[in-house]
Amino acid sequence: MVIFTMIPSAIGLIVLGKPIIMVLFQRGEFSSQATMMTSSALFFYSLGLFADASVKIVVSAFYSLQDTRTPVKTASICMLLNIVLDIILMRILQVGGLALATAIASFVNIFLLFILLRKRIGQLGGKEIIKCFIKTAIAGIIMGVICYFVAFFLFENKYLKVSISLLVSIIVFIAAAHILKIKEMESVWKLFAKKDS
Repeated sequence: MVIFTMIPSAIGLIVLGKPIIMVLFQRGEFSSQATMMTSSALFFYSLGLFADASVKIVVSAFYSLQDTRTPVKTASICMLLNIVLDIILMRILQVGGLALATAIASFVNIFLLFILLRKRIGQLGGKEIIKCFIKTAIAGIIMGVICYFVAFFLFENKYLKVSISLLVSIIVFIAAAHILKIKEMESVWKLFAKKDS
């Protein structure tokens, strides 16, 4: 479910990050330059959204095994990596470099935690996870392409650009997920069906 929700969310923020920031914040002292800087940071933070959300779940698995040391160790390693990458990438991408460093550190963290957890308890359904990731990524890319077209070719008004693009994106992603038969989509339908009943 983290894959199913975070990947389209990340793609949506990558595509619509700047228009969303313009709608929410660009007024008064928050200039167009501030929008550019903020959207740059949001773009790179979005790349690590899936990894960051996954870390929280895998860390909980270690806690359930009464193991608090392993998550602390991996977090410490990734914090040092983050600092090194901050210094390097900030010179190239400025504030965006700080966000990219955090995203990379999050991916390294989830990779380390996943490998270590697999050693502790055995198979974690890696093939199913990869299968879900690929299908969700395909659905997300389809959504992203259509969202970009709607947002940047059909509308000039920033409010219409954001609101209609978001609505279209949700519809397209749900349709693509249904066509690709992503299992998590079925879980979402069942959840809403239970609420209705």
